[in-house]
Formats: sequence, C-alpha cells, structure tokens
Amino acid sequence: MADRSIIDRAADIIEPHIATRFKRRLLAEGNAQDLARAGLLVGGHSTSTVTIRAQAEAVLQCRQDWPTAEKIAAELDAAGLLKGAGCA
Repeated sequence: MADRSIIDRAADIIEPHIATRFKRRLLAEGNAQDLARAGLLVGGHSTSTVTIRAQAEAVLQCRQDWPTAEKIAAELDAAGLLKGAGCA
C-alpha cells in the first residue's frame, strides 16, 4: 500500500472535488485509501492490464460522478501521484 504521505497528498487533490461540506476531508481520505488499496498510487502494486489512470477513474467513480472522477484522476496523474504517472 502507498505511503501515508502519498495518501495525504492524493486526499489534498481529491478534497476540493467533494460536493458536500460534511466530513469533506474524511471522504477525500477514503477515496485516496481506495486508490491505495487498489495499488494505483505511487508505491502500490496493480496487476491489471487496464491503464492506471483508467483504473483510478473507475475506483473514483464509485463515490463521484464520472466527469469528476476523470478530472480527479487527471490531476492525480499530473501531480505524479498515480503509479507510472504521466502514462495516461
């Protein structure tokens, strides 16, 4: 699983996209932990043949609408937080 600092940085990127004000940070950290558990953040291990960014979009879509999930995944990729960042 990804290092805690990576999860925190990912949560920082996700947090502004959370639509509610209630427990916003907690929800962002939950999304980041989901990505870490799936092995999609730097330091993780994923064996899927689907691109890391596409996998991240799919994981995020469970809690966000699809356009928001795509935007968050792109921002995480640009920040170098996805495993193999820059490989869309």
